Amino acid sequence: MYFPSSLQLPHLNPSTIRKMIQIWRIIQKLLCRKITESILFELPLELLFAILWFLPLPDKVRLTLTCKDLYHLLFPLLPADDLRFPRLLPYRPYCDRNYTRADVLIALEDTHWAYCQGCQKLHPREEFPTSPAKFMNDPLTRYCAISSGLVDLCPCIVITFRDRLRIEDYLLGRKKRSCGYIDKGVLVSVPHAKGRYLVHECYAYRNVEMAILLYHADEKMFICTRYSIPNDTRAVRTEDIFICPHRTLSKYVHAIPSPACRSCNARVVKLTSSKNPDAIVVQVTRCLGKRPEKDWMGLGEDWCWQTRLCVYLPISGYLD
Repeated sequence: MYFPSSLQLPHLNPSTIRKMIQIWRIIQKLLCRKITESILFELPLELLFAILWFLPLPDKVRLTLTCKDLYHLLFPLLPADDLRFPRLLPYRPYCDRNYTRADVLIALEDTHWAYCQGCQKLHPREEFPTSPAKFMNDPLTRYCAISSGLVDLCPCIVITFRDRLRIEDYLLGRKKRSCGYIDKGVLVSVPHAKGRYLVHECYAYRNVEMAILLYHADEKMFICTRYSIPNDTRAVRTEDIFICPHRTLSKYVHAIPSPACRSCNARVVKLTSSKNPDAIVVQVTRCLGKRPEKDWMGLGEDWCWQTRLCVYLPISGYLD
């Protein structure tokens, strides 16, 4: 199949292109048998790709989601990096603004779903504390709760305000909406005498092992993260890891300048590893706040200080 030079697809391997052509031929057969009906499927495949090429990204996504046939055919052509949920950034993780993804989600809004800038996801409209008229305002200023935002646990896990509420419901044994991280086994439940714990082991960093524990105590939710680093300064220098939105791990490897972060009050202690006495172990405990009386009221300062929302965080003293 020939593509004009302006329509080349350099990011697709030959096997993917062959699969797309096979899907298109199947659709053509179904069209002939009148199992599927759409004027788009009557177009030559090259022309359909040309149409997709000139569409802005939000419209490309909407066209792709029109039906399952188009989804299977066109999904490989979408720029995955621009649409992916924003993960942990190597520097200043709380300042992330993924406007390309936001534009796509805003284009997908309807009478049921609306975009939340704090969570950077679509929510049912009843989860917003606003009147229908206020949905006409700029979606980038719309928040599902006063203190909604993103909290980084590790490169694998970024939780929203709603995720935090669902995780708490699970820890307390309440029957509420499920959480994707738990359903997919990213967070594993561990029974405990005082209740449930959720654990996650992360090996995203080359030289640092992370063990994360989520638990509920004193009506608040906490994250306890243990970092195990080889006793080698070179290993730490290669990984500039944020232990909270304001401080990096490298400051705490050979000394504890302060037992708590002055901005978010994250507690930092050094431990001795029983498995590897030569390893440096740093344990960080962060508070995610108390559940509000009503969800839209937000989680207060404890949650805010752990999010990426720089409006709540002091620029002066960054990485003190």
